[in-house]
Amino acid sequence: TYQARMNQVPQVQQVRIPRTYMEQQAYQYQVPQMTYETQTQQIPRTVMVPQTTMETYQYQTQKPIYETKYRTVRVPKTTYEDVEVPYQEQVFEVKEQTVQVPRMTEEYQSYTTYANQTIQEPVQVMVPHMQTVNSIQQ
Repeated sequence: TYQARMNQVPQVQQVRIPRTYMEQQAYQYQVPQMTYETQTQQIPRTVMVPQTTMETYQYQTQKPIYETKYRTVRVPKTTYEDVEVPYQEQVFEVKEQTVQVPRMTEEYQSYTTYANQTIQEPVQVMVPHMQTVNSIQQ
């Protein structure tokens, strides 16, 4: 004979868990290209009364770089002709900067749950045993 009994059976499952991580991303931008210009200034300096001499003082200032380019414009004339004219255009240079940007990814994580399962087990039963003995009487 069999007897029903509850047993716990592990069930492993995988779930996807979103996770944020940081990634470096470079970008470029334009900035005005600069040059340095030396400025000279004369400052009066009294050496001895009543004599005054001039002293030269130099310092540097930053100024944007302009390059001369040409474009064609129309100028009135008996007839029209193409003329190249100079104009000033500020020069830009490209710089690069790196920033941290958030990115999303997924990682797998396992977890175990237990489900109930009914199993049949054999049961030992004591059965009475009958024995017949024949005896001969004289």
